[in-house]
Amino acid sequence: MRSLSILSALVCAVSFTTVIACGDAVSSEGEGEGEGEGEGEGEADPNDIPPTQAAALETWIQDGQYLGWACESAPHTPRAPSPHPRNRICSNPLLSTSTTTGAIPVGAATVKEIYADAGDDIVAYAVMVKVSEGDETNADSVYYYEGDLATAPAADGTGGSGGVAQTVCYDCHSHGPEAGGQEHFFTIVR
Repeated sequence: MRSLSILSALVCAVSFTTVIACGDAVSSEGEGEGEGEGEGEGEADPNDIPPTQAAALETWIQDGQYLGWACESAPHTPRAPSPHPRNRICSNPLLSTSTTTGAIPVGAATVKEIYADAGDDIVAYAVMVKVSEGDETNADSVYYYEGDLATAPAADGTGGSGGVAQTVCYDCHSHGPEAGGQEHFFTIVR
C-alpha cells in the first residue's frame, strides 16, 4: 500500500502545479451522518483527538475511535482535484461543530478512509489533527498522517517537519481557503 501513498503524493504534486490546491473539494456544510454532537467548545473527549505519533495513531484507528464522529454516509469518488482515491471523511466533534468563520480549534481532526477502486475494503487512512494555534500559513499547526497500517506511513508529522507531510500534505492543504476551505481543512463533515 506504500505505493498508493507515493502515487497519491505524486498526483498531488502534479495537480498542485496546475491547480491552486489539492485535496477534497470543500464541503463546509454536511453531507455527513453520524453522532457528531457537541458545542465546539470546552473540554474535548480525549478519545476524539487522535494521537500524533504513527504507532499510537494506527492502534487508535484500528480500535475504531473515530467511528462515532460525523461521517459521510458512504465512500465516494474523489472530489476534484483530490489525489486520494475513493474515500469517506469523518470529522471529530471539535471540527464538525466549529464555526464556519474564525479559527479552527486545537484538537480538531479529520480521518479519511481511503478505499480500493471497487468494493468496501479500506486500503489506507489519511489523518489531520490541528496541534497548535495558527492558520494555513503556520506549517506546524497541523499534524498529517497517511498510511495503510501495515507498512511505514508515507506521511507522519507536521507540515513543517519535512518529508511528505511538508512537501505534499502541507503544500496542498495550506491552500485550503483559496479553494473555499477553512484553514487546512478542505472538507468538514457537520
